[in-house]
Amino acid sequence: MKKQQPREDVGRYIAIQSSLFREAFGTDGPYSIFFTETVKGLYNQVVRHQLRRAAPENIEELKKNLFRIVAAERLSVIEGYGESTNLDGLSAMSSTAENYGISQQEHNEEEKMEVNAMSNQSRPGGAQNAREK
Repeated sequence: MKKQQPREDVGRYIAIQSSLFREAFGTDGPYSIFFTETVKGLYNQVVRHQLRRAAPENIEELKKNLFRIVAAERLSVIEGYGESTNLDGLSAMSSTAENYGISQQEHNEEEKMEVNAMSNQSRPGGAQNAREK
């Protein structure tokens, strides 16, 4: 099975882990093996410990618990009281920009868009027409 990389988000990790498990065991594979191997493969030790303690009973519960635990630990680290010493293994979802190798600054510049510009395109006559009514 797979090991999570330090900067890999848990959403990607669990999706790949699920696919590999289904390939190896089919759709009715033993959950206990999936759970054990998923926990072993998580990069962050705090997340591993808390997920094991949560003892989810199926894959859906595992995913919900995993995302909740990662989000809580990430916020705790950012706010200065987390058990983890850094954010490795604590990314819930990667941004599309990171997946395509675009820097965050480039991504932000490309994504700047005013709400008014969008609303002008969606209405006949634009925002000016809306103000006149």
